[in-house]
Amino acid sequence: MLPIAALLLAVGGALLFAQPAEKPFPIYDNMFYKGKPDTRKNGLTLSNILYENKIWPNPRDVGALPNRDALQALVRSAAVNPGPLVLDIESVSLRTSPETARQKAQTLSKLADWAHQAAPGKIIGYYGTNTLSDIPQSNFAAARELARHVHVFFPSL
Repeated sequence: MLPIAALLLAVGGALLFAQPAEKPFPIYDNMFYKGKPDTRKNGLTLSNILYENKIWPNPRDVGALPNRDALQALVRSAAVNPGPLVLDIESVSLRTSPETARQKAQTLSKLADWAHQAAPGKIIGYYGTNTLSDIPQSNFAAARELARHVHVFFPSL
């Protein structure tokens, strides 16, 4: 009985202190500029960036809910790389009055939902500090509601 107890203690101890298998840690390349080097050779995964000027070609329309079919066509055409879809909408800020922030969060939530439908399985999130970070505490509820509609947010460096 003593050898069996010793064996159980040894196996239990080994299991307790065993290191879990390492999981891959993806690093996404969200940079987009002329002459940018190919970062795939360094192990980065290319992201897909959908800029607000593609969603709203007319600057006067920024923040208005666009046509759903048009947005989803933009998402499908932008989501060609294996990485996440980054919705780069910096002009629709939650740094405003609570009621306006709530309305803007509803629009941004709808855009994210439509993006999920157009690119199922794709990680989707917003870029910048105007949406889910660096906002007044009075607008945390709107930001939390928006956060339920995305997988991630991409703060600027």
